[in-house]
Amino acid sequence: GYYGIRWNGGGSSSVYTTNVGNQFMNNNVYDWYYYGAYMYYQGTGLKIKKNKIIQRTTGTYTTSSGYGIYGYYLNDGPEISYNYAASAYAPFYLPYVNYSQATTLNRGKVFNNMCVGNGTSTIYALYLSYPQYTDVVYNTAFAKTTSTCYGFYWYGASTAYDNKFVNNYVSYEGDGEFYAMYNYYSTSISQCSNNAFFRKGTGTDYYYWNG
Repeated sequence: GYYGIRWNGGGSSSVYTTNVGNQFMNNNVYDWYYYGAYMYYQGTGLKIKKNKIIQRTTGTYTTSSGYGIYGYYLNDGPEISYNYAASAYAPFYLPYVNYSQATTLNRGKVFNNMCVGNGTSTIYALYLSYPQYTDVVYNTAFAKTTSTCYGFYWYGASTAYDNKFVNNYVSYEGDGEFYAMYNYYSTSISQCSNNAFFRKGTGTDYYYWNG
């Protein structure tokens, strides 16, 4: 189908007290067309853990689009861990992670995931935008394409939100432009260290750090 898993919550960007306690664990989600796991407006207690999510590559399929784990407004301390997600465009696409929380001690946690992008167009291997109080640690992101690759893409905010990007490995196979790290609004990152970046192929490498 078009979706492997789709789970919609109610409310708005600031609500974390509804659609609470959901856990998606130990699932094999194969042969979907566009979204592997689509999570929308989730509240307290969310876990996306130990899932294997792979986009179809036979029959009717696309090599230029598709999202593995798509999480939109995963609020109040979500955990996304130990997953393997593979897609043609964005295996991990997480806008507004932990955007609203009961306390800043309820940190977003993105760790020990394998993100694999394999396609023919631009790939965002590990994408986050507007996260707050979130740890992105011990993840591996790999992309293979003849086009542009954004290994780690981070669109932050002008406010200090104590986000951390530590001990991650990002690699790209291809001859296109490689933005190993693209960081817009670095104010929201308090720690960026011990990360490794690698390319196999020719082309221009970029490291973009705004601020």
